Amino acid sequence: MLNDSADMCRLVLKYTGSCMTSTRQYATASLYLIMRRNFEETRTNFGKSRVATTVALSKLEPTDDTYLRKSFATIKRFTMKDRTEPGFRTKVSIYLRHV
Repeated sequence: MLNDSADMCRLVLKYTGSCMTSTRQYATASLYLIMRRNFEETRTNFGKSRVATTVALSKLEPTDDTYLRKSFATIKRFTMKDRTEPGFRTKVSIYLRHV
């Protein structure tokens, strides 16, 4: 399962780094929803998607990370607006500070 998650995250992350705004927006929203859904399933963390995202990041081709950083900032803004689970906001914020 982790390999499938990592492959999916790698594909989504590839597009979060896109210079095309609409592509980046859809990919960013998809990554946020993957994290959110994983958190809802476990109710404690989003460990599976966090590990899959970290693995996917490690396998990305080195490029300018400007757009990827913009996407991560957008995910952080999404979590700040998400009022359903304060624990999710905290965990995502901590994770994004470390990537």
